[in-house]
Amino acid sequence: MTIKEFYMDCLRYEEYILVYYIQYLLKEKKNTLDDDLEALDFNKADHKKVRDLIHSNPLGFKKIDLFELSIDRQDSVFIFAANEEDCYKG
Repeated sequence: MTIKEFYMDCLRYEEYILVYYIQYLLKEKKNTLDDDLEALDFNKADHKKVRDLIHSNPLGFKKIDLFELSIDRQDSVFIFAANEEDCYKG
């Protein structure tokens, strides 16, 4: 698997921390998209700069979690929401 294939999977599944680490390593020319995945070394990254990228979130990732709401003893529904409070909004 290449870094590009892994990167695309990370985007598809919204593994935003990995996306920002890979972007940083690509920008700093520590890796290329054509490199084998084994060449990816997160220890080469400046973790503070990656943390800043994650916090500024330039790609606009929004974390969504899965919540279960029990209707009664037998029935429940599953809700995708950013947080528990969003589950109960009208």
